[in-house]
Amino acid sequence: MDIINSLLHVSALEKIMHQHFGIKDSKCHLLRSHRNDVYEIASFGKKYILKIFSTSKQKEEIVFEIKYSVFLNGKGVMVNTPVSTTDNDKYITLDFPEGKRCAILFDYNNGLELDYKKSCNAFFYGKNVAKLHLASKDYKPSLTNEIDIFQQFFDATNMLEIFFNTYKNEHWTYFDNFFKKLICKIKTIDTKKMPIGYIHGDLHGGNSLVNGKELFFYDFEYSGLGLICYELSVFRWSTLIGNREPQWELFLNGYRSLISISDCELRYSLLMVCVRDVLILANTVNITDKFGISSMHNYYIHNRLEFMKKMINILQI
Repeated sequence: MDIINSLLHVSALEKIMHQHFGIKDSKCHLLRSHRNDVYEIASFGKKYILKIFSTSKQKEEIVFEIKYSVFLNGKGVMVNTPVSTTDNDKYITLDFPEGKRCAILFDYNNGLELDYKKSCNAFFYGKNVAKLHLASKDYKPSLTNEIDIFQQFFDATNMLEIFFNTYKNEHWTYFDNFFKKLICKIKTIDTKKMPIGYIHGDLHGGNSLVNGKELFFYDFEYSGLGLICYELSVFRWSTLIGNREPQWELFLNGYRSLISISDCELRYSLLMVCVRDVLILANTVNITDKFGISSMHNYYIHNRLEFMKKMINILQI
């Protein structure tokens, strides 16, 4: 019998906490089960976050995420770093019916999410992203994780074609036309002239908490060596999704207060916004095996189509 995804009972997690981390009398509860499973662990007044990755997450990616976050922490950037195991490792490997899955335990960090109704927070977020990038310039790992965002985009469109032709074929014509327009624009990009660096990969305005006067970053699952323009455009994507576009300029002003970035470098920002949205759509499709086809309901698809129409008008393609 093939298993797609299984879920550990909290009693099993309590044993794992004791066996691998020496944490006794822990109380565990599931926070969410999405692409990965995330649990809150409490023991004698101290809290932790346990993240169990899916089988698709490779060990090499896990190792990079750990080393990158540890490096940033050493450079004074506030990030979540792993709790060491009793064997002084930074992650553990667990046997599931569907295969081996890696897990990382993090200290629980108190803080507040940024409220973007306050315009100053977009500037604050941009400035802290720049701090992360400045620190990352000194990172020289023995093992890197390259983010080929355009290859990810092409892979995503192939997966979406199969899904929509199989389950939602009435929507495919519009998506197909949109993807073809994007591909034509992407082929005009000279990626050799686009700055690259080590990036978080998912800084949409979240994945951070305000801790005192500093911003604390977490969830480096998509981190690696990638296009700086894509990293910044992820925030722009969130402002366009949320109809709060003026915050993009505030974010850029915050970023430019520490790092100079030319308008030429941001020439393809709106195109990157479209690429980001396609990747999110593909990620949603990718977990339908876990949550069922009904999770890709028509309301969600309608919103994606409306956003694509919006971007076609903005890009004039």
